[in-house]
Amino acid sequence: FAHTQDAYDCLADQKKRRQFDSLRPFDDATPTKFNGMLQDFYKVFRSVFERNARFSVKKPVPGLGEQDTPIDEVRNFYKFWNTFETWRDPLADAQLNGEELCDLKDAENREERRWMERENAKLANRYRKAELERIFDMVKLAQENDPRVIADNEEKKAAKDAAALAKSTAAADAAAAKQKAEDDKKAALEQAEAAKIAEKAAKKAEKDAARRLIKEKRLETKATLLSVGSVSERVC
Repeated sequence: FAHTQDAYDCLADQKKRRQFDSLRPFDDATPTKFNGMLQDFYKVFRSVFERNARFSVKKPVPGLGEQDTPIDEVRNFYKFWNTFETWRDPLADAQLNGEELCDLKDAENREERRWMERENAKLANRYRKAELERIFDMVKLAQENDPRVIADNEEKKAAKDAAALAKSTAAADAAAAKQKAEDDKKAALEQAEAAKIAEKAAKKAEKDAARRLIKEKRLETKATLLSVGSVSERVC
C-alpha cells in the first residue's frame, strides 16, 4: 500500500512525474555529420526527432514529414524545433551521467541547505544548457541537409537572382535612356547653337554684301561725277 501511495503521489505531481520519467534510460545520441550522397535523410533524422519529441512541453509535436510534404509544413516543423521547450529534468539527466547531487535531506542547517541548492542549481544549469545545445545542433544539422529546405533555398535564390538581374537590366535601360535623352538634348542644343551661328553669319554676310553694294554704288556715282566734270571742263 505504501508503494502504491508513493506511485500515486509521483503520478499526481507533474514535477515529480517528470523527474521520474527523466530518470528512465534515454538514447540522446544525435548525428554530428551527414553525407547526403551515402545516407537517407529521412531514415537518419526521423527516429532522432521522434525520440526527443517525448520531452516537448508543447503538444502535439509536428513530424518530420516526407519528400512531398508542403514547404510551409516543413518551415513550421523547423520553427517548432528551433524554439523547442523541454521538460526533461536536468538533475535527472546529471544523475544518469554519473553526477553526484547534493541531498537536501542531509543538510544540517539552513545555510548548508542553501549551499546545496546553489550547487544543484549550478549543475542543473550546466546540463540544461548542454541539452539545449544538443537539440540546437541536431536541428541545425537536419535543416542544413533537408532536401526540401535545400530545394526551397535554391528556388528562392534563383528568384532573387532573377529579380536582381531584372532590376539591374531595368537600371541599365533607365541609365541608357537617360544618357540618350541627355545626348539628344545636347545635340539639339548644339544644333540650335550652330543654326544660330549660321543665321548670324548669314546676316553678317548679307550686311557685308549690302555695304559692298552701297560702296560700289558710291564709287560708281563718284566716277560718273568725275567723268561729267571732266567733260564740262573740255567743253568750256
